[in-house]
Amino acid sequence: MKTVCTALLSAVCVAFTAWLSLTGVVTGTADALAARVTKTAVSAALPVVGSILSDAASTLAAAAGTLKATIGIFGLLAVAAICLPPVLTLGVRFFVYKLTAAVCECVADKRFSELISNLGTAFALLLAINGAGAMMLFLSLYSLIQTVV
Repeated sequence: MKTVCTALLSAVCVAFTAWLSLTGVVTGTADALAARVTKTAVSAALPVVGSILSDAASTLAAAAGTLKATIGIFGLLAVAAICLPPVLTLGVRFFVYKLTAAVCECVADKRFSELISNLGTAFALLLAINGAGAMMLFLSLYSLIQTVV
């Protein structure tokens, strides 16, 4: 069961990351091409005013990029603040169960230590699932930030 859960979690993470990467590359390239074509068309259509409008659009795009970076940093910090408490809680419980299993192995029957160790392994799987969800949330937020402007 542990192997199936781990393989399934890995496959989902790889598929999600590949999908985000492909859509990010395609979207970024298409947006850059559209911006370049628009600037060229405006500059060619209006000889004097077109270059001024094109330069103003470039300045506006740079300002939007700065705003995007600022919002992106705060967004990533907010996601980290949301995801960190469950990860820490599950991590502490994992280590407590593994430590308890090690102590129990010295003083009690082997079946009890195996039971407690398996509980620790279950918490490790929960920690992996939670971490994978947090990673997907970070990647999707990063991809969203990259596609804006």
